[in-house]
Amino acid sequence: MKTNIYILLAVLITLCSCQDYLTKEIPFEDVGFEPLLVINSNINSETQMLDVSVSNNINFANASSAQYTLVDNVEVSLTIGNESFQAETIPSGESDLYNYRVDISGVEIINQNLRLEAKHPDFPVASSEIFLPKASEYESQAFEADATTKVIFGYTEVYDKITATFQDDPDQENYYSFKILQVGEPDTAIYDADNDGQLDTFIFQNSYFSELATDDPNGLGVGQFPNEILFSDKNFNGQSYSFEILALIWGQDEDIVLQYENISESDFFFRQSYVNYLNAQDFGFFAEPVTLYSNIDQGLGVFRAFDRQQIPIEQ
Repeated sequence: MKTNIYILLAVLITLCSCQDYLTKEIPFEDVGFEPLLVINSNINSETQMLDVSVSNNINFANASSAQYTLVDNVEVSLTIGNESFQAETIPSGESDLYNYRVDISGVEIINQNLRLEAKHPDFPVASSEIFLPKASEYESQAFEADATTKVIFGYTEVYDKITATFQDDPDQENYYSFKILQVGEPDTAIYDADNDGQLDTFIFQNSYFSELATDDPNGLGVGQFPNEILFSDKNFNGQSYSFEILALIWGQDEDIVLQYENISESDFFFRQSYVNYLNAQDFGFFAEPVTLYSNIDQGLGVFRAFDRQQIPIEQ
């Protein structure tokens, strides 16, 4: 027995000393680096002030940090239809994520071409153009308590079922997002908010999104424990369509709201790529690289839009 152990140790030592067999050199081809602006912004039908983040990409070949840097002195403009709006710089310290703001108070964005552009002398002109169609007509919904069960990590969970029906617009490609919002009863908190010895009374209302699931082949859950279902009308364009969402609703006394969003194509593809990114994390070191969707010409990032409706659900 000892002899076998000694032989095994000798073989391991020999292999570990032969670095040529255990390591492999992979040649790195430097394809060059082009500095680009990175734009991120999300507009909706109720936006009054559009915040825009403009940063720059990073050359990882010689970067000391992966931290992005917001870029100053950028000329940012938003064009809605034929009307153009210039952005102003957000005061320092007001936001860590955004550095420009566009005032579009009272301007309608539905069924309009939206073009976001950023100019800086050190970078190519970056721009993106999107379109947010009018929301499809929502028709009805039905609620069924304790409709089914699912086993999640060895635990049996009881799901309620929401069936929603809407009329898809045949004149354009449409993309949708659905969430279930649970809204608790108003509650009161009393504490010294200003540390001045005086107790203040605050009324608050807890709300959170339910964990969701769907067996609809046109639906796509977002995240490992999805609280959002995405739909494309690719397979039901122009039809009246009903779909079922299973919701893990904890508090039966809480109000339930269906949050229904009509989203731009760029928003759908970005969220879809984010789902792929999250799914790839399960493979750890062996995961294939996943590129997040970008719709910025001569740049990186994403410009998105959505129109939101909230519809109470009778239990």
